[in-house]
Amino acid sequence: MKNPLSKFVPVTLLIALLAMVATPNQAQVTTTMTQVSCMPDGPDFLVDSGVYAHAMSAFWPIGSKHILSVPQGYGVSYDKGFTTMWSFVNWQWSGGTLPGSTIAVTADPSVQQYTAIFTVQYQFALQFSCSNANPCPSSPGTVVMNGASYSSNMNSWQSPGSIISLQALPSSGWIFAGWQAGPGQSIAGFQNTVTVNAPVTVYPLFVPAKTVNFATNPANMKLYADGVLL
Repeated sequence: MKNPLSKFVPVTLLIALLAMVATPNQAQVTTTMTQVSCMPDGPDFLVDSGVYAHAMSAFWPIGSKHILSVPQGYGVSYDKGFTTMWSFVNWQWSGGTLPGSTIAVTADPSVQQYTAIFTVQYQFALQFSCSNANPCPSSPGTVVMNGASYSSNMNSWQSPGSIISLQALPSSGWIFAGWQAGPGQSIAGFQNTVTVNAPVTVYPLFVPAKTVNFATNPANMKLYADGVLL
């Protein structure tokens, strides 16, 4: 007797085969993970209108289009304290550089990272500090910075690794009382050598000079002070 179910066997086998083929296809990866970052870390950048200040990663559908941009274009940006300044240079990927501060990229498994390159400068501040005088008089002394003289507070932008040589010279009626110690400073008397690898403020301390009267006993004896005969 002929099996009535035999005509269904080929169909059953076909369904099983289709199920076996469909399973691997469903497991295929249709997205790729892409990282976008900036170097050095800190300034803002945009990925599809989302604002980031540190490296971000996302799974993008392969072939999808994405917009990467730097808000200030080729201008500069600052940290919240305005002590670090970043200037945008270009976008980089594994194949080289990309022109423009705004670029359109296509998600591709062969390209896993885009980096916004910036130059960085740190604020160097010279702030005169005086005892019994707040604020300092206009000229309690002079600080010579790499050959240039300053007699009041000043700020400047310096590249990482910059070395600044400072010498503190008091004005008449003032005494130089030393440098306030801080990171990156090598102090030797009135000289301070500063290596700038972060925002830094240096403080030369000046104090008012005091009048000193000399007398001898018995009177009218010869007296030397700082090598000078009085």
